[in-house]
Amino acid sequence: MEEQNSLFGTLRASFLGGALLVVLSGAAMADDAGGSTKDAPAAPAPAPDHTLTVNGGLTTDYVFRGFSQSDEGPAVFAGADLAYRWFYAGVWASSVDELTSDGNIEIDLYGGIKKSWNGVDLDVGVIYYYYPNNNFDVELDYVEIKALAGAKVWREVAVTGAVYFSPDFYAETGATWTLEGIATMPLPFWGLSLSGTLGTIISNDNDSAFADLYGDDQYVYWNVGLSKTFREHYTVDVRYWGTDVDDSDDFDNSLADNRVVGTVKFNY
Repeated sequence: MEEQNSLFGTLRASFLGGALLVVLSGAAMADDAGGSTKDAPAAPAPAPDHTLTVNGGLTTDYVFRGFSQSDEGPAVFAGADLAYRWFYAGVWASSVDELTSDGNIEIDLYGGIKKSWNGVDLDVGVIYYYYPNNNFDVELDYVEIKALAGAKVWREVAVTGAVYFSPDFYAETGATWTLEGIATMPLPFWGLSLSGTLGTIISNDNDSAFADLYGDDQYVYWNVGLSKTFREHYTVDVRYWGTDVDDSDDFDNSLADNRVVGTVKFNY
């Protein structure tokens, strides 16, 4: 019996010694890793449900769908966006020339829903283009409904397709459809990104208001450019714009001529 008790005592001492060794080893490993468990960094806070971002910048020429809105001169712009889960709303404004609006300013109000599904980014929304203090004989304000879908198609090459519909386009030129494709890809040097756009605006109205202004019942526009982002918030963009617009019987459409545009902008 004494031998059995001695054996049990030896086993118990061995077990307690091994457990103590494990505890001490774990403590040493924790110290080597930078501290004990209570000193470990806290779990990251969950992402907020809402975000607010602001943006702004300066461009050598405010070009929209191939047409200069600033009479081939510089323009300043700024905006803000509020997002809550799937929903977003925002406002953006830019200076324009008196040929675009007698009030010399354009304000865009927009909102919609954004959602990613199976690697595809979806965006459905509405945009209201507002030209305050305009004294032209025609109404310049108009509304567009938009639907976009984008995804990476090969490595880091991303492609986005967009459809816009306006029941009465700028300057009361009737119903229009705008179809647009955008491709972007990072370049392997200097942190540059290459992007391009190909789009077309098609008049869906039987009257000739659109053709009177743009020279035809549809036109094609495109751009290609390089951009570089600094310190995550600042971007420099140089872009070549072009269209197939000809002069109409009533208007000199030189504002749609091919041109190079430089832009500096920030986003926080």
